[in-house]
Amino acid sequence: MPTWDEMCAAADEVRALYDDINRRKLERAWNLSDFVLGFVGDVGDLAKLIMAHQGHRADVAADTGKIAHELSDCLFSLMVIANETGIDLGDRFTADMAALAARLRPAAIVHTQPVVEEDPSAASAHDHGRATVFAPPGEADERQRMRRAHATAARTLKVEPTGPEVWGWQGRTLSRRAGRWWLRLVCAPRDRGGGRLWEGTATAQAALPPTVPRPRLHGLVDWSTGRHAYRAELSEYVPLAALQAGSPVLASDPCLPDVWWTELQAALTATATVPTARYSVRQQWIDKHFTRFTGLAPVQVTAWTTGHADLHWANLTGPPLVILDWETWGQVPVGYDAGLLHAYSLTRPVTAARIRREFGHILGTPAGRTGELVAIAQLLQVAARGQHPELAPILAQHAEHLTGRPVPATAS
Repeated sequence: MPTWDEMCAAADEVRALYDDINRRKLERAWNLSDFVLGFVGDVGDLAKLIMAHQGHRADVAADTGKIAHELSDCLFSLMVIANETGIDLGDRFTADMAALAARLRPAAIVHTQPVVEEDPSAASAHDHGRATVFAPPGEADERQRMRRAHATAARTLKVEPTGPEVWGWQGRTLSRRAGRWWLRLVCAPRDRGGGRLWEGTATAQAALPPTVPRPRLHGLVDWSTGRHAYRAELSEYVPLAALQAGSPVLASDPCLPDVWWTELQAALTATATVPTARYSVRQQWIDKHFTRFTGLAPVQVTAWTTGHADLHWANLTGPPLVILDWETWGQVPVGYDAGLLHAYSLTRPVTAARIRREFGHILGTPAGRTGELVAIAQLLQVAARGQHPELAPILAQHAEHLTGRPVPATAS
């Protein structure tokens, strides 16, 4: 069976051929309105065939081959319309089906992961957002707007938040515990709602195998008001401490048992098997920025895999292992996840050395080295913006160690 990308490529080819024919016959190619009208016609033809198939029309032959043809025509039109409007139909369909499934699935089925008894002496893994790296909006009216929206989400999803507020990056998210659930509100300007990051949690819920330890999504709701769009996600609450609170940079060695490392390798291996059209790292970024931050010619990534794409210590718990925050998951260069986790561990040489031992079979390959360099380049960009000052000089030294040349001044 062809992949979604192969089907889209076939549709693009047919659309281009139609454009050539229409330019010769009509002196213009079809526009979006033409394709929408064509789609309406295809749906009408499909309806007649279905009615005949069910015995409700005698003037149309009941033919499953013709039904299949009309279904194919409808799908072609939808692909073209999605492409014309800049919509990733594959990701959107996956996200919407995950949302519907989460709403329709009985609550008893959602609890596939056992709830660990809470240790009152340990902060929740979700609580890392309260540190200074993550802060509420600076304006009081913006804070109140987010709080009102969070309360709206709680009423809609029929939960009662009781936990403290946990703010995300630049006040973009607001989360609170609600009993056995975690209610997370995401906000964006109304014209920028949706897209890859917006739908990451829902698509991860639908696509990832159950062997990947993560909070399960129970329900979600989208709405817009005024200048803002909102998405609320109701997930399982994970009453486990994150291995690093407040920052992705490792501040102390976690001294994890061997079984934890085995679980992490298994989780990343299972994630790598998931097919997706989501790209968390793009060759375009590498072409544009890689030289600026490494001093090397842009690398061409030839080995891609599906990864978490934000693998750092504030997104990991353990033991047992739970991997948090899947909003950025997607295709990454082989070695990217391991390289990113290693880079965030450079402040603790013992743990950094352990990562290289555990993932040496990846990082020691040419493809893995490329993925690690891409991860380092992206972190050098973050450091150049003034973030993670404790990591920046060590990261520059490590980049020089791998490449044999110092990083450019703009990256330090």
